[in-house]
Amino acid sequence: MLCNSLVRTDLSSVKWIQGPMRNTSSDKVTRVQYASLNFRDVMLATGKLAIETCGKTRLEQQCVLGFEFSGIYNNQRRVMGMIVGGALSTHVEIDEMLLWMFQKIGH
Repeated sequence: MLCNSLVRTDLSSVKWIQGPMRNTSSDKVTRVQYASLNFRDVMLATGKLAIETCGKTRLEQQCVLGFEFSGIYNNQRRVMGMIVGGALSTHVEIDEMLLWMFQKIGH
């Protein structure tokens, strides 16, 4: 599931949307536990920042809310990271250059 603004300029239209996962290897997927909604996201959702600043293709512009996240990677590692957009969701495809790992759960 992901979170997106259904109507630009209307913050009350931010909703959870169920959609398919992209075809990606499972070792690059992280289950999101926390994601931030920051100033950039509010500016995008209210239409004060052009959506074109967040992606070059229409596919990249579909879900852009969320930049930072923390979660569980490979069902055992706590991580925090950043992605271009779409971190406000239940799962994200990670960029290993922008991912920081913490201690294993239970240790």
